[in-house]
Amino acid sequence: MEKSFKCRLPIYESNPIGLGCWALGGRNWGGQSEKAAFEVMETALESGIRHFDTARVYGVSEKLVGSFLKESRSEVFLASKVYPTGSKAQVKESLQRSLDALQTDYIDLFYLHWPVRDGDNVESMEALMEARQAGLIGAIGVSNYSLPDLEMIVQTGPVDFLQAGYHLLWRSIEEGILPFCRKNGIRVVAYSSLGQGILTGKFPRNPEFPKGDHRANHVLHFRKDVWPDVYETVEELKGVAASAGRQLAHLALQWVAAREGITSLLVGARKAGQVVENAGALKDPVDSAILDALTRISDALDARLPSAQTIFGK
Repeated sequence: MEKSFKCRLPIYESNPIGLGCWALGGRNWGGQSEKAAFEVMETALESGIRHFDTARVYGVSEKLVGSFLKESRSEVFLASKVYPTGSKAQVKESLQRSLDALQTDYIDLFYLHWPVRDGDNVESMEALMEARQAGLIGAIGVSNYSLPDLEMIVQTGPVDFLQAGYHLLWRSIEEGILPFCRKNGIRVVAYSSLGQGILTGKFPRNPEFPKGDHRANHVLHFRKDVWPDVYETVEELKGVAASAGRQLAHLALQWVAAREGITSLLVGARKAGQVVENAGALKDPVDSAILDALTRISDALDARLPSAQTIFGK
């Protein structure tokens, strides 16, 4: 049965592409100018993107998003996250800080960013249920949860959304998590839909990163024992894109959007031009045979990747 949300689902459902705002805060991405961040968000609105996703731990991202949305808050389905410790008080305090930073009195979707390992998951969920009852949030979400984590948390309270890494180079949620979410009416938001930029096809055989860019040390795909396989896979994918006369990034986003159980896909951007490219990815659908070709290449890599729950190797 379809769930009924107090959050503004018509805005969320207007476009499957959402703007991932992690990089806008600069933290873990080698810095970002405020001017460029505002240009990205303005271009997103102009391009029809209405789902903005941020988090407390994304540097100054929440503050920038809040400042930008002062005049257009009602136009956006806004999501943010708390990194819970298991304390109800901590979750409530973090939520209030998010509300203050975002300059709003409600957040459409609020996530538990990671499962609590050494604390009380029940208290974290109770805090969100009380916040929803008070009208501070619309929907409750969890992010980066394994199947056992999900099975546990739904016993403590209603989960409306799951956010998880998912793309042609990372498909760990397919075996158990996606079927569980479909069975339990949980909407799935895919993050890192372009594989931390890998699926733009821009990375050379020996990639280099600016100082402060987290991808160099914290993204599994860039590990020295993994990257050669990833690089060769991307070269194969680029061949399919060339034969189809399409950008690889566009095909990668179409592939995610077409997967059963995915209701939204987040795509980050550092520049306004990247937003324009991403926003146009779904306008001209490709033949299913092309998507099938991408899947076959992805299958081969998936069988060789190390086992991990997330793209960060944990």
